[in-house]
Amino acid sequence: MAKLLVVDDQEANRYLLEVLLKGHGHSVATAGNGVEALAKARQDPPEVIITDILMPEMDGFALCRAWKKDPTLSGIPLIFYTATYTDPKDEEFALSLGAIRFIVKPTEPELFMAILEEVLEEHREGRLADAVPLVEEEGVFLRGYNQTLIHKLEDKIGQLEQANKRLLQEVEERKRAERDLRRSEEKYRTLMEAVADPVIVYDHGGKVMYVNRAFTRVFGWSAGEVVGRPLDLAPPGEGDQTRRRLYGALAGEPCHGWEGHCLTKDHRVVDVNLSAACLRDDEDALQGIVVSLKDITQKKLAEQEQEKLRTQLIQSQKMESLGTLAGGIAHDFNNLLAVMTGFSELALECVLGQGSASQHLRQVIQAGERATDLVRKILTFSRRRAAEMRPLDLNREIGQAVTLLERTLPKMISVHTHLAGDLKTINGDPNELEQVIINLATNAQDAMPQGGRLVLETNNVTVAEDFSAAYLKVEPGDYVLLQVSDTGQGMDAHTREQIFDPFFTTKGPGKGTGLGLSTVYGIVKSHGGHISCYSEPGYGTTFKIFLPVFHGADAQPSLPTPAQAPPEGGQEKILLVDDEKLLLELGQTILSQVGYQVMTAQSGEEAIELYGKHMDQLDLVITDLSMPGMGGYKTLKTILEINPQAKVVIASGYTANSQVKSALESGAVGYVPKPFGRVELLSKIRQALDGGEA
Repeated sequence: MAKLLVVDDQEANRYLLEVLLKGHGHSVATAGNGVEALAKARQDPPEVIITDILMPEMDGFALCRAWKKDPTLSGIPLIFYTATYTDPKDEEFALSLGAIRFIVKPTEPELFMAILEEVLEEHREGRLADAVPLVEEEGVFLRGYNQTLIHKLEDKIGQLEQANKRLLQEVEERKRAERDLRRSEEKYRTLMEAVADPVIVYDHGGKVMYVNRAFTRVFGWSAGEVVGRPLDLAPPGEGDQTRRRLYGALAGEPCHGWEGHCLTKDHRVVDVNLSAACLRDDEDALQGIVVSLKDITQKKLAEQEQEKLRTQLIQSQKMESLGTLAGGIAHDFNNLLAVMTGFSELALECVLGQGSASQHLRQVIQAGERATDLVRKILTFSRRRAAEMRPLDLNREIGQAVTLLERTLPKMISVHTHLAGDLKTINGDPNELEQVIINLATNAQDAMPQGGRLVLETNNVTVAEDFSAAYLKVEPGDYVLLQVSDTGQGMDAHTREQIFDPFFTTKGPGKGTGLGLSTVYGIVKSHGGHISCYSEPGYGTTFKIFLPVFHGADAQPSLPTPAQAPPEGGQEKILLVDDEKLLLELGQTILSQVGYQVMTAQSGEEAIELYGKHMDQLDLVITDLSMPGMGGYKTLKTILEINPQAKVVIASGYTANSQVKSALESGAVGYVPKPFGRVELLSKIRQALDGGEA
């Protein structure tokens, strides 16, 4: 181990060299300049001194000169370790002052330590000798010292001049860049301020860098309130989705035209159309994200109002049509009831021994089926509902509508159909298309007060491009043509131009609202079709409706399910719940005949009581939805609370409305529409008991 003295005016340089030397087992003292080094060395002489050259107060050259003149220190080796004096003449001058070695920074630690160990070994063995003759005369020393300093000063001045030139050039370039940047910022700021839609610029940490005036106008915050801070505009529950969109944009995913909601400063919800893009610098480094928020609140409100008016228009027209059909429906329904009553009386006489009852009972069943079909048509036609588009055979829909028209139109109007046998499939809502046919037929009835002919025809047609542009103004392609013609009074040109306008009517006060044909027009357009009218006074009227052919993956319309034989019964125990006593007796009879064990309840409260007592024995519950007191829905919920594994089938006299849907979503295993037939009821029960969907 050697005692060493390190001299350097840079604390970091002293520390690094001290760590290196101590790591090799040496004892190290340090000094910040030549004056301090001489004082420490005279008080506690080292074995070797390692010194920098360029230092304040006394540099390395002056230190070396004074070192060699001091009798107590002159024999101690001195090593120069410098990064400033690197010229061969600097090394030559340093050695002439008595330095043993001249090492240029940086030097690899292994090489540096090898040189130091060599010096220590030679010093201990007395083999050290001056590399060159020492400068003894003061004048010679000063001349060499001055020449070295002047040379170094010239180098420094040259370096400073070059640095100054570069600095001036960089300053000028920076000023020019700043001017260009200011112009660019002013230009884009002007553009952003002129944009009518709100714009926010976020940095990559999610803090706001900029907002334009439109943002303040729509959302209420000023730039001073939000710049430099995070700002989350998403309403509660929508933040994750909005953030995913923005983070996706930061990752390069396209984000354009996404519709969502934002909160304003006063907590109003604004509908927005959001677009976002990355903000990058000249080197393509990510700086943040630019977000454009188009306020579409009024547009959304207008769309909702338009849909609301359309729904009201269709519903109002339905009510008008139902009023027109009410007389015919009541008459026809009374006829059906008369048939059922009459054949039931005949069957009763036969049962009592006065003949065979089978034929009469068949007539009763057929009349009941016709009555059921008629009631379902009325319910389907009158309820409010969204369009349910599916592949359809228009001929089949026309056939069902004609069945209803033949019962309701006056007898002096004959209905004829000419339907294409190979008619292609369309995509439509059967309820709305039936409404179109009934509306046109009702108009035809008004145009033929003395009677006439109503003709419905279908054909496959192809609309060519030139014909489309000249006459139909619809897209070329394949269509199904529905043509509805009457032999009525006809219309003049002025009337034809207004027939599809809402509230336009040629009928007298109290005889129509003028909504029928405007509703027809809206339905046809919502199906992607086109409607036109051809009419002349005294020559009747023809409506032509073009509906696009459906080319989807499943272009075949669904067919009615063929009649099935009653499924096998079983020995399971069933709880039947209904407030109608006769329906309970009917259901109990049907189920008992095929082996089921049946319990009955006439209310939800009674059903819950029975279920609580016999839960372990009951395999299935069938409950009506519409009952006084505890309704069927609450009965269902209560049973499932008692036993979450319970199987419950619901029954309802209405079509599948929202209450039926809610019951199925809440855990009911099936649904039976009323009035149910024997086969249908037994099939639903068997499916529910066997674990399928009933």
